[in-house]
Amino acid sequence: MFVKELEITLENGMKISGELDLPERQGQWKTIILFHGSGPSDRHATVESMGGIVSRNFDLLSEGFVKARYAVFRYDKRENYDIEIIIRDAREVTRFVSGLSEVEGILFYGWSEGVRVCTTLVSDFPNAQALILQSGIAEGWSSYFSYILRELTVEKLKELDNNNDSILEISDFLNCIPDSTSISFSLYLLILGTDKEGNGTTSRKRTHKIDKF
Repeated sequence: MFVKELEITLENGMKISGELDLPERQGQWKTIILFHGSGPSDRHATVESMGGIVSRNFDLLSEGFVKARYAVFRYDKRENYDIEIIIRDAREVTRFVSGLSEVEGILFYGWSEGVRVCTTLVSDFPNAQALILQSGIAEGWSSYFSYILRELTVEKLKELDNNNDSILEISDFLNCIPDSTSISFSLYLLILGTDKEGNGTTSRKRTHKIDKF
């Protein structure tokens, strides 16, 4: 992995530090932008407890994506709780990354609250090649998640199906902001993209099944 340190100057003059992780020093790459979950977070998605580091999920994700021949951009989150500021920063980050010489195309990865961030950005960046929507699943919450899945998700997905063809497409998510009582928690991992023929594809991690939609 080759790491390029970068700094983004926002419209208000504040700065965001981040890094572009590359499979090789030279070339152009499809680039995955990682969007954080809620609360304080850095480019590693560091989680601390009892004075020690519990996990750094973005390090693991970046390593895996780079091995699969994608570049990854991740950054130190500036705002912890104001979702409008978080989305505004994410929008400026995406514009910056899209203009880098190493970037061939962009893909969005949203973790937990990042699901809301990247789905909000879709209308601003319609050329995004894929969405990876992943929510945090906590042990001991099975009844809550079952309720969401059985009672809420089906109705929400029906609402998203704009042309009533029972097929969900990326365009159906343009005006969708998932939250903890709709899609983001009820689907553990949702990937929206296109195959080599340009057909829409979706994949859910629980089933490892890929269907055209």
